[in-house]
Amino acid sequence: MRARLWLVGALLGLGCRPALAWGCKGHEVIALIAWAHLEPGVAKQVEAMLEDSPIPPVLPRRCRADFAGLPLMAQMASWADDVRDATTARYHYVDIPLGAARGGGALAAACQGDCATFAIAQYSRQLRTGASPQERAEALRYLIHLVGDLEQPLHAVDNADHGGNCVAARLPGAKHRTNLHIAWDSGLLATMMAHAGPARYAAGLDARFGRRFAAGSQDPAAWAWQSNALAARYAYGRLPIRIAPDHEAITSCRSRKVKLRLEVLDAGYTAQARPVIERQLDRGGWRLARLLNRLLAWAPARLPGHGYNGAGPVRRAPRRDYAPDFHISRRGRRRLGFVKKGAL
Repeated sequence: MRARLWLVGALLGLGCRPALAWGCKGHEVIALIAWAHLEPGVAKQVEAMLEDSPIPPVLPRRCRADFAGLPLMAQMASWADDVRDATTARYHYVDIPLGAARGGGALAAACQGDCATFAIAQYSRQLRTGASPQERAEALRYLIHLVGDLEQPLHAVDNADHGGNCVAARLPGAKHRTNLHIAWDSGLLATMMAHAGPARYAAGLDARFGRRFAAGSQDPAAWAWQSNALAARYAYGRLPIRIAPDHEAITSCRSRKVKLRLEVLDAGYTAQARPVIERQLDRGGWRLARLLNRLLAWAPARLPGHGYNGAGPVRRAPRRDYAPDFHISRRGRRRLGFVKKGAL
C-alpha cells in the first residue's frame, strides 16, 4: 500500500509534460559534434551570430556550470529550455502514437502545426530569411536545441502517458524513483558519461562512429519517425512490465487511465539502451551540422551586425581532413580542444 501511495503522489506531480531531452550535457555533446563538422565559413557565421546577438545576462541558465571552455554553440544548446513557456513547450516534441503506422497521417495529426518538426521547419526559414540579426540568432539557438530534442526517442512518441512521463521507473542502483521519460532524458546518459565532460565524450563518440551518420535524410519528419521506432523497440519494447499501445489522449498524469506501476529498469535494459543513446547523440550532431551547413552555405555579401562577410558558397572541407585512424577531423578536434591551434 505504501508503494502504491508513493506512485500516486509521484504521478500527481507530473501534470504537465517536461521537455528537457538529454539534459545539459547531452545537448552540449550534440552541439559539440555538430560544431566539429561545420564548414569553416559556416562556423564563422554561427559564432558571429551568437556573439553579436547575446542573450540577456539576467536570464537564468540551468546549465551554466557546464559552460567553462565550451564554444558559444555548445553554451546555447540548452537555451530553448531556459526560455520555454506555454507557447513554445510543444516545439520540443511530437506525440506520435506508439505503434502508429508510418505514412498513415499519424504525424500530421500529432503535430497540427505545433510540434518539433514544425518548429524546426519554421526556424530553418527564419535563419535564412530573418529580417534582423536578432531574429536569425534566435532561430539558430532554437535549431541547436530542437534538432537534439527530436533525437531523444521519447520526444517522438506517446502512449497515453505524456511520452513516458507517467510511467514510474527506477534505474539500477538508484535510491530514488523517477519516470521513464526522465530516465531516457538524462538518467541513463549520466551513468554512461560518468565523470567525462561533454567535450571528451563528444570526441569519443565522433571518433568511434566516424562518418557513419554523415549522410542520410534531412527531413525532420523522417527523424521523428526513426525516434518513434526506437522508442517502440527499446524504450517501451524492453520494459520489464510490458505496456500495450494505448492511443487515447490524456490531459495529465492525474488521469484515471494512468496505470500505477513501477518499472524497475535492470542491467539488461540499460545495456540495450546505451548504444541507442550513443548513436542518437552522434546522429543528432551530424544532422545539426548538415542542416546548418545547408542553410548557411550561401552567405549574403554582407551580414549587417554579424562581423562576417561572405561571397558565394562556402568551400567544402577536403576529405583528407578525416584521418582513417581517428575519424574526427583535425579542425574538429581543435574546436573540441584536443589540438592546440599552432599544432596543425
